[in-house]
Amino acid sequence: QEAVADDPSYARAYAGLASTSFVLSQHRTTDAVQNLEKCRAFATKSVVLDPNLAEAHAMLGQAALNIDWNFPLAEEQLHSAIRLDPDHAIYHQWLAILYGVEGKHSLSLDEIDKAHAADPNWAPLYMTDIFLAAIAGNFNRSNHSADRLLQMMPGWSLAHEQYAMSLWAQGSYSKAVAEWRQAAVLEKNTDRIKLEDRGAEALKAGGVPAY
Repeated sequence: QEAVADDPSYARAYAGLASTSFVLSQHRTTDAVQNLEKCRAFATKSVVLDPNLAEAHAMLGQAALNIDWNFPLAEEQLHSAIRLDPDHAIYHQWLAILYGVEGKHSLSLDEIDKAHAADPNWAPLYMTDIFLAAIAGNFNRSNHSADRLLQMMPGWSLAHEQYAMSLWAQGSYSKAVAEWRQAAVLEKNTDRIKLEDRGAEALKAGGVPAY
């Protein structure tokens, strides 16, 4: 905001405000839609001032997806961002997630590969990989990504959560419940630990319906 006040024609400042508004929309419990609208407005202003800013196009893509569910426009804008900045892993990640939502699983995993190539040690990519590979039915890849992520960040509860969902989808129910319990242990959530223990007992006694 101070940068915009100093120079109202500074396109990168508006792109930064768009990114900030998008992050707030994803991580705050209130004003999500309002922040997404701000994201789109700031990104639009940025593109008008400088059509060659990848960040602004990426934010327009996220706004198109999260406000309007306009998949073609979201794809178009994310492709523009990648064309302008092909080595930014998060743009490939976002396009991969969009392809996954659309059921374009081969394209989705190709984009994750490009994201890994751009930033091979970025842990959240493996989280996304677990999810996208699982919904594509590629459980070998999903499990491999989970192994890699848990080697990198064994104490990250969300890694165990994501792996558990993949395990459940592939029918490894006991292993999934064990991963959910480990997530609860890492979060020091005693109520949930008790709940997971009850779930494990129910699963053992009566299978998935009992769980």
